[in-house]
Amino acid sequence: MMLEKKKLLIFSSSLAGGGAEMHLVRLLPFLQKEYNVTLGLARKEGQLLAFLPEGIEVVELGASRVLKAILPLARFIKKFKPDIILALQDHAAAVVLLSTWISGLKIKPKLVASIQMDIAAERRLSDSIKTRLLFTISPYILGFFDHLVGCSRGVVASLIKENSYLQRKTTTIYNAILDDSIIAAAKQECPDLWLQKKSKPVIVACGRLTKQKNFSSLIEAFKQVSEKLDCRLLIIGSGPEQQGLEDLINKLQLSESAKILPFTKNPYCYFSRADVFVLSSLWEGLGNVLVEAMACKLPVISSDCPSGPAEIIENNVSGVLVPVNDSLALAQAILSVLRDKETAQKTTEAGRQRAFLFSAQASAEQYLKVLAHV
Repeated sequence: MMLEKKKLLIFSSSLAGGGAEMHLVRLLPFLQKEYNVTLGLARKEGQLLAFLPEGIEVVELGASRVLKAILPLARFIKKFKPDIILALQDHAAAVVLLSTWISGLKIKPKLVASIQMDIAAERRLSDSIKTRLLFTISPYILGFFDHLVGCSRGVVASLIKENSYLQRKTTTIYNAILDDSIIAAAKQECPDLWLQKKSKPVIVACGRLTKQKNFSSLIEAFKQVSEKLDCRLLIIGSGPEQQGLEDLINKLQLSESAKILPFTKNPYCYFSRADVFVLSSLWEGLGNVLVEAMACKLPVISSDCPSGPAEIIENNVSGVLVPVNDSLALAQAILSVLRDKETAQKTTEAGRQRAFLFSAQASAEQYLKVLAHV
């Protein structure tokens, strides 16, 4: 007689095209084999909805903001009676905790949170007062959870420093990043003319256009590079800072050699044809996109920000790390990679090999162990 699968409810604000959401999408096929999975979204929107595996029930809670999902999520928890709830990111964790408390269930579900950002860095560097407040109280909210999963050692260290009580129930599990779909997508035709008929080296970057990703520093570094080497810069992403970044490109007279493309389902065909990938972030949780670029056989350069890049890249072996927000150091690193083809080839191969350590399957196996023992 087959045992009925336990009910797993996963809660996220949406499926926008961020690294945390992509991590979730890659986990789902593995979780689906062991659990009756339902995905609860404050808003049923985001580019990654198209990537959901078949058989995943999606429940839209009709909330314009994640905090407005508390009551509808509580009602759904009472109806669905999940055995386990997995919250994706800190803001979702706060909602899950409050919703569970007011759901009225006598037997409460086990609560697990996936922590995707360095709490101390987010609180210190964010411009949002609400975000700073959330990350001030977050370590105490998370104290009510049964288990926490941090996406990097740096994220876990930051969390434990804020609340040492959490150490006994926190595990580091790298995100689900590398799978066969990335390699296949990298081989597809690229629609961009700069890469179709490449006459000059192309630097590529990818991510949401926000303060955190610090693309302004990359553009300033590119200005210095372009004065010494004829090349191009391609930034893939969408977000609130797009107009400011385009204004900076025009101010620095780079409109003929630098451009911003909107979010695409397949950035990997761009990665596989470019010459170097750059991550210029002020802070991260892990830096999933670095692994994706490494898997596409692209040399990578990253700011040595908290947290994650230094756990992915062995400096000057599988990539290059530079000081945070230092456009001069970044420019010098880019020039070095573009000029020294032999060294770049060695770091590219080392990076490709290292990328396999961040497979979706390995991450899923560890998540399943946590969920089984929670």
